[in-house]
Amino acid sequence: MEVNEEIIEQYLKLKGFFYIHDIKFKVWGKKGGSNYSNIDFLTIDKAGNLYDLEIKFRSKYKVTKGSKASNKWLDDLTNQITRGERTEEIKKYSNKKPIKIIVSTYICFGKSDKKRRDIEDKIKDKAKGHQVVFWYFEDIIKTLKDKTKLSGRYDSPILQMIRLLKITEETNHENANT
Repeated sequence: MEVNEEIIEQYLKLKGFFYIHDIKFKVWGKKGGSNYSNIDFLTIDKAGNLYDLEIKFRSKYKVTKGSKASNKWLDDLTNQITRGERTEEIKKYSNKKPIKIIVSTYICFGKSDKKRRDIEDKIKDKAKGHQVVFWYFEDIIKTLKDKTKLSGRYDSPILQMIRLLKITEETNHENANT
């Protein structure tokens, strides 16, 4: 599991979601060739809602309105979350129609609320027939940081790192005041 997915895994645990990670399935190209894709997380919340999570994060990638490369990236993303093979794979686990969650960063989708909403709306329009929700790493990490205690023990490297960063911040703050 790569680090972005580990962060999401800890967030899902914190929220009490049941999840399955990295569900692989075969996809078919337009010319008949095949390849493999995966569902990052298939989750169920405490209320029984089904979610299909797709984690999209590239450290420096930014969607630029109107650029051909960004439009292609958005098309590929929308096709990835709505393709028939993915839907059929999900049906092996549940007959419910999942809410699609795209996890990314504000930097990728736009720092300004307006730009981000425009891009979100563009994806929602392309994903006709699917409910799409967006989660952002900045919010998720803040939640994990707020919920991680200074004392205690964490088996997760992600939560242990957050705990150590909080300890370091506290120590630096105390040293600055002495």
